[in-house]
Amino acid sequence: MMKKAMISIALTGALIISIGHAGSCYAADRQDVNLAIEGANNPTKGPAESDASEYSSHSWKGNYLYFGQGQFWSLLDNDEESLLILADVLKEDGEVLYKTFDSTTNVWADSSLKQYLNGSSYLSSTNRFTVLEKSLITDGVTIPTMAQLVNQSYGFSAENAPDGTRAASAPYWVQDQHSSDGSAIFVCQYGSLFTGGTSISDSTIGVRPMITMDTSMVLFSVAGQYAKSTFADISSDLVANNNWKLTLKDGNTSFKASVTSNKVVAGKKIKVQVKSLGSGTSYNHISAMLLDQDGELVAYGFANKSGASKGTYTFTIPSDTEVGTYTLRVFAESAKQTSASVVTSDTASNTCDLKVKVTPKKATIKSCKAKKKKVKLKLKKIAGVDGYQIKYSYKKNMKKAKSLTTSKVTKTIKKLKSKKKVYIKVRAYKKDTSGNRVYGAWSKKIKVKVK
Repeated sequence: MMKKAMISIALTGALIISIGHAGSCYAADRQDVNLAIEGANNPTKGPAESDASEYSSHSWKGNYLYFGQGQFWSLLDNDEESLLILADVLKEDGEVLYKTFDSTTNVWADSSLKQYLNGSSYLSSTNRFTVLEKSLITDGVTIPTMAQLVNQSYGFSAENAPDGTRAASAPYWVQDQHSSDGSAIFVCQYGSLFTGGTSISDSTIGVRPMITMDTSMVLFSVAGQYAKSTFADISSDLVANNNWKLTLKDGNTSFKASVTSNKVVAGKKIKVQVKSLGSGTSYNHISAMLLDQDGELVAYGFANKSGASKGTYTFTIPSDTEVGTYTLRVFAESAKQTSASVVTSDTASNTCDLKVKVTPKKATIKSCKAKKKKVKLKLKKIAGVDGYQIKYSYKKNMKKAKSLTTSKVTKTIKKLKSKKKVYIKVRAYKKDTSGNRVYGAWSKKIKVKVK
């Protein structure tokens, strides 16, 4: 029997992750950072037929997930509340870990293999899962059933014959009970379901764990292994092999932050005051997400300085951010990865949602020419705005000021009092997605004497 096969891990219920061939089955506009696990789609539907001659042309095509201490899983089903994931065959020190099904029974529920996967050597091992990750596994660790391995919606072939969608780095056990007491069903490395089975004490068969994972504690997911960066636009570029890394909520509920000013111009910095890190520990970044009025994620990243403690942090709003009202979601983050050697889940505190307005740039009055009972203004053009508001008053404190608007950079204020000093200031505005005007900062106030 050949010993090279793919390793896959599966959990019944919410989450299945499987490892094997890298696939590509996603929309061209998929973001590389998503709230929760929204970006990881279900796999491409598997083929209806299996044929040994077509083995090499079939491969499992879907998304992969890092979960556990450096473990890599195929995402079989994502219903947003849970994930069903399947791993490649287990290895130790780079070599396939072969396990017998049992010595006396072929019933999965009573098997020593089930006990192994759910005991101290695997599920409870700190070398396999963190305490937080373990808490997300809802139904323990299992292995795939025959029905799951021929489920096209999970990306597998609908037939038992050899097929690349089920291939692995070694043969692996299947959960279903064989008709003979001393035998158990398995899958060969080329993806064929051997319903005739082999001895339950066969020590040349590997294991593909499977789990269902609760996603309620997933704050967001990042495409790639460990690539996180300073606060910036979310990219829609596809990431090689559709690999997703999770950032999990660590249970800290007392992180506190605020903004020193809730108005900012695109391309400029907004200041955030971290008042308390709360009960969490080992944070190495203060991070933020920028969400639009529809709750869509448009930017994510670390603050402009490293480390995490009480104090002031800045985030540079991307220069192409549209004018409007946003939520700046701030939190403390433990981003662990610095290399691709071992990829684990990151963790984060509770979030503080801070309302901010991205406004037009500050307006400037380029020139002002007094004429008889009127003043002609020329403004510096601000790209992308809908217009300008002009306020003028005969009082320096701008009391009883009058207002007018213009969409042009030249405007004449008429019907002014002769020989009177008039004070003038201007600000730009742009309408947001709701049609409301968002104003920029007022220009420097000028004084002119009307002729």
